[in-house]
Amino acid sequence: MRNTVVQLPRRRSLCQVMVLAVSCFILIAGCIKKNLGVSLVQTQCQPASTGVISEYPEQLLVTYYFHGTFRCPTCLKIERLAGEAITTFFSDEIKSGSLEFKIINMDEPDNTHYKNDFSLESQAFIVTFQSRGKLEKWKNLERIWELYDDEGAFLDYVHEEISSFKAELGFKPNSTR
Repeated sequence: MRNTVVQLPRRRSLCQVMVLAVSCFILIAGCIKKNLGVSLVQTQCQPASTGVISEYPEQLLVTYYFHGTFRCPTCLKIERLAGEAITTFFSDEIKSGSLEFKIINMDEPDNTHYKNDFSLESQAFIVTFQSRGKLEKWKNLERIWELYDDEGAFLDYVHEEISSFKAELGFKPNSTR
């Protein structure tokens, strides 16, 4: 009895690889655009203002989740949990316009300045205080990487850190904007 090795025609194998590659690309692109249940919109931010502009509120907290172009499952989970913490614990501030949550791809050309602005080396969750459009103070919530596997601890950490940041500043939410 003779052992016979059957080889698929090369063209068929190449076609299968191409179909698989395109399918994976579409799946990944769809996952990146999916909002993961957070009811906040991903925004493109303009470079930080260097002067005082009267159209800005007197006081504003802006929280940023910074990510790169490549999105791993852990990064997506941290983004989802950050949004959940903001919408759960700070809904009044969001409604009044005193707090914003922005999701920023720091690898996009218009956003690379954030790496220097906040000393970023990788994905990060930053809370900032702005007065009349000028960045006054910021804090990196670095423990998100330790806590992402414990959702309750993650949410509590974000809530406590932002609450203490607000208290330290004497932050008073705007009544309307």
